[in-house]
Amino acid sequence: QSGGTAIFAENSAPVTNRGVFEILGSGSEFLHTGGDLHITKGLNSGSSNSVILQPETYNVTNSTFTLGSLYTPASSPDIRLLSDIPLNNLKTDNSSGNFFDVRLVDDLTLTGDLEIVSNTRIIQMANLDLFLAGDLINNGILFTVVNTTLYLNGTNDQTFFGNSNLYN
Repeated sequence: QSGGTAIFAENSAPVTNRGVFEILGSGSEFLHTGGDLHITKGLNSGSSNSVILQPETYNVTNSTFTLGSLYTPASSPDIRLLSDIPLNNLKTDNSSGNFFDVRLVDDLTLTGDLEIVSNTRIIQMANLDLFLAGDLINNGILFTVVNTTLYLNGTNDQTFFGNSNLYN
C-alpha cells in the first residue's frame, strides 16, 4: 500500500484460527509506504492473533496502522497484534464510540508515533518491550503488565502527552 485507506474485518472476522490480516511465510512481502491500513475488529477467539506480521521482506515508512474504526462493534473482541517488523505510526480509532482493547503479544517497534484515543486501551503483555521513536499521544489507556519496558528511542525530541501509568 502506498496511499489511501485499506480496511480489513469491516463486516466480519468469521475465521477464528487465522488473523484477519496476516503476512507470513517464505517469500512473503509487506510494503506499506504510505496511507492508512485499518483493522476494524478482533477475532472471536481469546488466543488467536488478529494481526500477524512476519514477512520475509518488508518496507514500512510514512504510513499509519490503525486499530479500530467507525465499524468496530460493541463488545468487540480484543485486537491482538503480533508484529516481528517495525511499524511506522500506530493509532487506535474509536469513531464507533465502542470501547475496545488492543493487546500487544510480542515486542513492538514503532518508528513513528503511538496515538491512543479515548475509550481505547493498549495492553502491553508481561515481559515485553515497546520501542517508540516518535511521540506518545495518550488520550486513552496505555496499560503495562509486569516486566515490561517502554523505550523512548527516537533521535529527535519526543513528546509524551496524556496520562499513563507505566509499571516496570
